[in-house]
Amino acid sequence: MNSVLLILFLGLTIVYSVINLFGNDFTTILQHSKPIKADRILESKDNESTISSEPLPSNDEIFVSFGGNADPYFIDALPIVAMAWIQLGVRPLVCLVGSKEDYQSNELKPIIEYLEKLNVTVTYLPGNYTLKTASLSQHCRLYAATSNLVSLDSVVIVSDIDYIPFHLNEHWVEDVDLFIYNSLCCGETEMFEHKFPHYPISTIALRKRGWLELLELSHATYENGTSIEGDLLAFFDKDMLDEHYFRLQLFRELQGHPFWYSDQKLTSFRIFDWKRRTKRVIRTGEYNGNKERIDRDNWPSDQILDTINLYDFNDAHLLRPISANWYRLQAFFKKLFKPDLYQIAESYGLKMNALSRTYIRMREPSPIV
Repeated sequence: MNSVLLILFLGLTIVYSVINLFGNDFTTILQHSKPIKADRILESKDNESTISSEPLPSNDEIFVSFGGNADPYFIDALPIVAMAWIQLGVRPLVCLVGSKEDYQSNELKPIIEYLEKLNVTVTYLPGNYTLKTASLSQHCRLYAATSNLVSLDSVVIVSDIDYIPFHLNEHWVEDVDLFIYNSLCCGETEMFEHKFPHYPISTIALRKRGWLELLELSHATYENGTSIEGDLLAFFDKDMLDEHYFRLQLFRELQGHPFWYSDQKLTSFRIFDWKRRTKRVIRTGEYNGNKERIDRDNWPSDQILDTINLYDFNDAHLLRPISANWYRLQAFFKKLFKPDLYQIAESYGLKMNALSRTYIRMREPSPIV
């Protein structure tokens, strides 16, 4: 009996020492900690693969949060990306800057109609804002966990509106507090005289209770765009929100301005600060994949797509806009989606492609909405 107690004491001592050694930065590097079972991938003999709709085993609901503004060039991929997450068993939430009436033009109305057809929850943020609506849309998605739409133990993944995941367990696993995809991509950044890791937002995931801890010092709420803008204006100084920012006219100019990455910088700082001020260990999972991305900078031809298995890749970064590039993307979506979802994707893509002939060529270079 005494020997058993001694072994238990030594074991607890070792665990305590490890936790003290790593402190709140105790991180589990997870490559495939919960492998997707073979029956979650439906493969045909011609090497075509479709990710199935079975979610990872979990008793908790998983949400994914996106943000957008009234610019079809910027948001026309939303229904397609939402379907990719729905196919993985994840429920999309979308915050759109502006009122519902702002999204009733010919080129925007189909986007809303298809989101509604997919039962995607859309939250509109009307208001007269100081910030560019494209900037505000990057940030509103980060506050989804403050909404009553999300229960306390639910998971909220924040992601991009042109990003297609293939494997849910590269974006969330059980038994962690925080999960960061591609966490090693961007080195360090600096804020308030502190240096800390700069995390991208391909995906960052926490349970609601974790997000609320992360946002503890913020008074912003998901359904109130003015409160979100106030949070940002209080956080960022004139080095980020300089006079040049407010004079920007074109979308590509905004992409070249430092504030374009403000959502990443703010979230990275809040993760750093959360780990620094909390008294418990933040169990952090990270995925830095060993597979390739299907990327818009080198989009594969239909012939190449026909030979590959999507399961062998991490993810896809879509060509934009969907509307003008539908025929280059169609084979990919046919391979990605199960037949029922592909029918919706094809209907949407053809409708948006027809509309693109009347408005997309008028939108280059795209003005900031």
